[in-house]
Amino acid sequence: MLEQLVAHESPSGDRELLERCAGHLERLFAPLGSVRDLDGDGAREPHLLVEVAPEVATADAAQAAAGSPLILCHYDTVWPRGTTRGRPFLVDRDGIAHGPGVLDMKAGIVAVWLALRGLRELGIPLPRGARVSLTPDEEIGNPGTRSRVQELAAEAAVVLVVEPPLPGGRIKTARGGHATVRIDVRGRAAHSGVDPAAGISAAVEAATLTLRAQELADPVTGTTVSVGRLSAGHAVNVIPAEGRLEIDVRAREPLELQRVLTALHALTPTHPDAGIEVTVVSRRPPMGRGPGVDRLIARLHEHFASIGLELQEGFTGGVSEGNLAAAAGATVIDGLGPMGGGAHQLDEHVDVTSLLDRAAILGGLLADPAGF
Repeated sequence: MLEQLVAHESPSGDRELLERCAGHLERLFAPLGSVRDLDGDGAREPHLLVEVAPEVATADAAQAAAGSPLILCHYDTVWPRGTTRGRPFLVDRDGIAHGPGVLDMKAGIVAVWLALRGLRELGIPLPRGARVSLTPDEEIGNPGTRSRVQELAAEAAVVLVVEPPLPGGRIKTARGGHATVRIDVRGRAAHSGVDPAAGISAAVEAATLTLRAQELADPVTGTTVSVGRLSAGHAVNVIPAEGRLEIDVRAREPLELQRVLTALHALTPTHPDAGIEVTVVSRRPPMGRGPGVDRLIARLHEHFASIGLELQEGFTGGVSEGNLAAAAGATVIDGLGPMGGGAHQLDEHVDVTSLLDRAAILGGLLADPAGF
């Protein structure tokens, strides 16, 4: 199943491949519950919602769904079309599966399927049912699904995110916040040999802004500011009229994230006739360790122990849809996906054995009437 999912390439923004992968997922989950495309008008790539009805009958289906746990998955990856031709799925002799998107997060999707299928085959009821969200745009900040993910999270009894865990299998109970900021620079073009004084170099402005932006980082609070991409000009013998910076901002606290964004908006060019425009492309607030987490952790300890594992938790500076769910007021446990490493890297891999471990934990929690 994991091999088939990896073979269904699904790079963010590639509508054709995302729709093919969504079709495969719909066929996969259809025997386990009702599956519908929340973007059924065809305006965007499919956002699938799988709904497994609770065992207790109710006259108000909406009320029953509102009390269900929500499992957040995404099926888009960072890998462009054709990557699997050079790096096809394979499992080595140590039981480690390799391939683009295998860990982030197609293994997580398989673990969810295994949990739901196992519960059904064993005849174990889900007292509050379950919802599974499968989004096509998480890797690019959920531009088309953000509000809907938050709406689903606000209705949920608890939100479980099957992103990869921290090293050693530690779950994620807190995440830093993140923002991507673009600064467009406007200068004035001129011939660099004939009349350089007539130009205003967007390259110089962009380089200066890069240094000023990165000064906003604060190692004491863990706030990082990184200019990941910098560009200007089109020809070496022309004073460049246009430039662009793309900045990655990470912070553990909401006020720190806002401090950096406010300071970036306040930046000014060094040349009086140059111009800049600051745009926040995407933003996810920090995911704090919410008040409802302790009770859920206590139940998870039991489910981990039941299969001989020790539950540990931790913080990560990376972001996920868990950040969006926490901002909607939900109790969130993240990092419940299978173990592995190399997410977004050439050596991306997952421990096949952990697929079953994580499926067992998810299944146990979903069937636990006291779990949430």
